Amino acid sequence: MNAGRGAALLVVAVLVGILLLNKVDDTKTNLTAGGVATTTTAKPSSASSTTTQAPHRPQDVKVLTLNGTNVQGAGRRVSDNVHTQQYNMLSPVDATAAAKAATRFTAVYYTPGYEVDARAIARFLNLAATSVAPYPTSAPPVADTRTAQVVIVVGPDLAGTATSGASSTTSTTRQP
Repeated sequence: MNAGRGAALLVVAVLVGILLLNKVDDTKTNLTAGGVATTTTAKPSSASSTTTQAPHRPQDVKVLTLNGTNVQGAGRRVSDNVHTQQYNMLSPVDATAAAKAATRFTAVYYTPGYEVDARAIARFLNLAATSVAPYPTSAPPVADTRTAQVVIVVGPDLAGTATSGASSTTSTTRQP
């Protein structure tokens, strides 16, 4: 009786194996009238939700820096600092009043296709990975992004120093 159970278990295991192989193997074999086998293979699906995006050349990435604080020149200092990495920096401007009131930390926003670049800029500025997010469509921090692909909203954490891997610069003119 134990031999019978063992044989039944073996048959079930073989059937399960065949079913699993058929699910995994997309190859179809058909016999033609002359007894010749033809084989077709299905293309693998691209249903993967993770994609690897290559960074753009820095000079091809338009970056707009917004001063999200009341510290004069904070946007300019951060902009000049990021420019040392060869990014295409647009002239910095002030964030909207609502954005200034809500800004507690520096944020780096990106448009579709520029997340890797935004993350590189955030790393350069020594910001946490959580500071990077898609550009907000509701309550944007500026009325006109001027086609920037990355927008930096300078918060109090960078307003006074703008330090990173490069030396910071000091501005003597009143800039955003």
